[in-house]
Amino acid sequence: MKNVRFLQGVKQYFCTKALDVILLIYLLLGFILLPYKYLWKDIILSLCFVGILLYALVEENRITEYMGYFVKFSNKNSLNSCAAWCSLIAWFIFLFFVLSINIFPVSVSVYVFSAFSVFVFLGGVFIILELEFKNNKKLMIIRSMTIAVIPIIYLFSSSFSSSLFLSLSNLNITLTPWVEYFWKGMAFLLIFFMLMQLIIYFAFLTLGTKLSVYRLFILAGAFIVSTILVVFASKNVENISYYVLKSTIDFEWRSQVKCGELNISRPDERYFGFNSDKYTVFYSNREGKWGFNELKCKKGSDRRDAYSIENVSEYNVPGWLK
Repeated sequence: MKNVRFLQGVKQYFCTKALDVILLIYLLLGFILLPYKYLWKDIILSLCFVGILLYALVEENRITEYMGYFVKFSNKNSLNSCAAWCSLIAWFIFLFFVLSINIFPVSVSVYVFSAFSVFVFLGGVFIILELEFKNNKKLMIIRSMTIAVIPIIYLFSSSFSSSLFLSLSNLNITLTPWVEYFWKGMAFLLIFFMLMQLIIYFAFLTLGTKLSVYRLFILAGAFIVSTILVVFASKNVENISYYVLKSTIDFEWRSQVKCGELNISRPDERYFGFNSDKYTVFYSNREGKWGFNELKCKKGSDRRDAYSIENVSEYNVPGWLK
């Protein structure tokens, strides 16, 4: 008799909480099996995602209950409602992101993750504006601390990035302002997101039980976005450096220089300097390599000019940027 009641209880739970079970299975499989490439994994994840969509269409009451955790339809506070809707949309996109990183190309996953990040960011902006209008004291403290910390982060990141560029190219980055702007911006954002990750993690632990559902999920989303960005950046510093340098140097540096009577120009090279005896050369794809050279001109008699090239640094071109 007890076994029958137990089975009935399990059956009733699965009938009323089926969506919870499908979501749990879907997320667990999505992250646990992420490193593996199996056809059956793709089929199961796709079926789970389709099952979630079908359940949303069939069980309207259960979906309304889920939405009620985020959006209070009786709430007349527009900023509050906008933040809640952003949180709800962001986490639906996140469910699709779990599917995309398992079965779709990387480019699709990047677009989906970007959409998730945008809605998390918008939700955070609406929450900050809501607290700003309420003159929230904690927000004022956080804002003051942020304003105080940002110059310190910029000073450190600026010095570090200038030193790194000097070691890569043997060139003072202040001489090439367009490259300097984006190069230092990259370093600043990397360190800033590393710090934000720690702040968000601390806030999640200390405020998690005190926040409303949509605020909690926006905070969790911000932590996920910052973590993914920091992990990706830390593992792809050379790749990101290559992308930033190639984009900015192509715009600012010269595609042709002269050594006496010699005209020097190669498709994958850019040159810094003008009418000089020494040029800094950036090559973007030379047999799968990128890096910097120093080109020194040797002016000879009877117009027999020549030049020599010395390598400063060299790295592999990222496969996804070839």
